[in-house]
Amino acid sequence: MTQMDSMKFRIAKGDHEKALRAFTKILDYQRAHPELFVYTRTRTFFMDAQDNPEQEIWMFIDEYEDRKAYWESLQNARKNDPISAENYRAFMQLVVPGTVPKGHEVWTELEELRVEFDR
Repeated sequence: MTQMDSMKFRIAKGDHEKALRAFTKILDYQRAHPELFVYTRTRTFFMDAQDNPEQEIWMFIDEYEDRKAYWESLQNARKNDPISAENYRAFMQLVVPGTVPKGHEVWTELEELRVEFDR
């Protein structure tokens, strides 16, 4: 069963390039340390905030097969790995004050409704 966690957060438009560099660093680290992170795929999206022209809304989507293992891996990495803890701190410093994420949303795929095209 495929599940995903997503989380939305706001970044100041002026920090777009800084955020891009920071998230590239975070994901490069996660890619290099699959023993710490239990997910099968992650993607990141952004859009202009409709209610504030100075902000962007960013969202990541992590896909995995086992929610408990996924969540424990994130918590353990942040608690036990100094680089992961620093990456999390750097991420939170980019989030617009007062718009701190409320947490992850968990979604379960209806696999019978999946459509994939080989192109």
